[in-house]
Amino acid sequence: RWLDLEIVARFARDESGYARLSVDGRQVAHYAGPTAYPRAGGYEDDTAIYFKMGLYRDAWPTPMTIYLDEYTKQELLD
Repeated sequence: RWLDLEIVARFARDESGYARLSVDGRQVAHYAGPTAYPRAGGYEDDTAIYFKMGLYRDAWPTPMTIYLDEYTKQELLD
Protein backbone atom coordinates (compact mmCIF):
# COMPACT_ATOMS: atom_id res chain seq x y z
CA ARG A 1 0.00 0.00 0.00
CA TRP A 2 1.19 3.52 -0.74
CA LEU A 3 2.11 5.81 2.17
CA ASP A 4 2.50 9.57 1.97
CA LEU A 5 5.67 10.44 3.91
CA GLU A 6 6.80 13.96 4.70
CA ILE A 7 10.24 14.44 6.22
CA VAL A 8 11.24 17.94 7.29
CA ALA A 9 14.80 18.26 8.56
CA ARG A 10 17.41 20.86 9.34
CA PHE A 11 20.88 19.35 9.32
CA ALA A 12 23.07 20.97 11.96
CA ARG A 13 25.88 19.98 14.29
CA ASP A 14 24.36 21.92 17.18
CA GLU A 15 21.01 22.11 18.98
CA SER A 16 19.41 24.03 16.08
CA GLY A 17 18.92 20.78 14.14
CA TYR A 18 15.59 18.96 13.92
CA ALA A 19 13.68 16.26 12.08
CA ARG A 20 9.93 15.70 11.80
CA LEU A 21 8.18 12.76 10.15
CA SER A 22 4.54 12.67 9.09
CA VAL A 23 2.79 9.62 7.63
CA ASP A 24 -0.42 10.22 5.68
CA GLY A 25 -0.65 13.73 7.16
CA ARG A 26 -0.21 12.65 10.82
CA GLN A 27 2.99 13.58 12.66
CA VAL A 28 4.54 10.40 14.07
CA ALA A 29 8.03 11.54 15.12
CA HIS A 30 9.84 14.71 16.13
CA TYR A 31 13.48 15.14 17.13
CA ALA A 32 15.29 18.35 18.11
CA GLY A 33 19.06 18.45 18.50
CA PRO A 34 22.19 17.64 16.48
CA THR A 35 21.45 15.97 13.14
CA ALA A 36 25.01 15.86 11.77
CA TYR A 37 28.36 14.55 12.96
CA PRO A 38 30.63 17.00 14.78
CA ARG A 39 33.46 18.24 12.55
CA ALA A 40 36.04 16.19 14.46
CA GLY A 41 34.15 12.93 13.93
CA GLY A 42 32.74 13.15 10.43
CA TYR A 43 32.16 15.58 7.60
CA GLU A 44 34.63 18.45 7.52
CA ASP A 45 32.68 20.49 4.97
CA ASP A 46 29.02 21.52 5.40
CA THR A 47 28.39 20.80 1.70
CA ALA A 48 29.11 17.10 2.38
CA ILE A 49 25.92 16.72 4.45
CA TYR A 50 23.19 15.09 2.40
CA PHE A 51 19.99 13.03 2.66
CA LYS A 52 19.67 9.39 1.57
CA MET A 53 16.53 7.28 1.51
CA GLY A 54 16.11 3.62 0.70
CA LEU A 55 15.33 0.15 1.95
CA TYR A 56 17.89 -0.60 4.66
CA ARG A 57 17.64 -4.04 6.23
CA ASP A 58 19.52 -7.12 7.34
CA ALA A 59 20.17 -9.91 4.85
CA TRP A 60 16.84 -11.78 4.76
CA PRO A 61 16.19 -14.71 2.45
CA THR A 62 12.89 -13.13 1.33
CA PRO A 63 13.23 -10.43 -1.36
CA MET A 64 11.82 -7.00 -0.53
CA THR A 65 10.99 -4.07 -2.79
CA ILE A 66 10.38 -0.39 -2.11
CA TYR A 67 8.91 2.04 -4.64
CA LEU A 68 9.59 5.77 -4.25
CA ASP A 69 7.47 8.24 -6.18
CA GLU A 70 7.35 12.03 -6.39
CA TYR A 71 10.41 12.64 -4.22
CA THR A 72 11.13 16.36 -3.91
CA LYS A 73 13.64 18.44 -2.05
CA GLN A 74 12.84 21.95 -0.87
CA GLU A 75 15.17 24.43 0.74
CA LEU A 76 13.49 25.89 3.82
CA LEU A 77 14.59 29.14 5.37
CA ASP A 78 14.48 29.23 9.15
